[in-house]
Amino acid sequence: MRSRTRFIRRDDWCTLESCWNGRKKIALLHPASALVRVAYGPGRFSLKTQLQKLDGRETKYFFMGKWSIFHARVEIFATKEDYIQYSVD
Repeated sequence: MRSRTRFIRRDDWCTLESCWNGRKKIALLHPASALVRVAYGPGRFSLKTQLQKLDGRETKYFFMGKWSIFHARVEIFATKEDYIQYSVD
């Protein structure tokens, strides 16, 4: 798995990774209390799946798979601005 770092803004859904017609697995641990989801399709009409809350103790995994024939993305909603580190496979 490759490690990546991204800056996220507070109180806004930020895209961590996106893919088109492919498969990806993302592993996240921090920030605690952040919400993470996978969205398929364009904008507000997208199908949102895999909504999970990070607890800072257990690594959570998110998968983009067969539905990525549409534009797929992993988004995070955090309560504070920070740099986060995550792994992509």
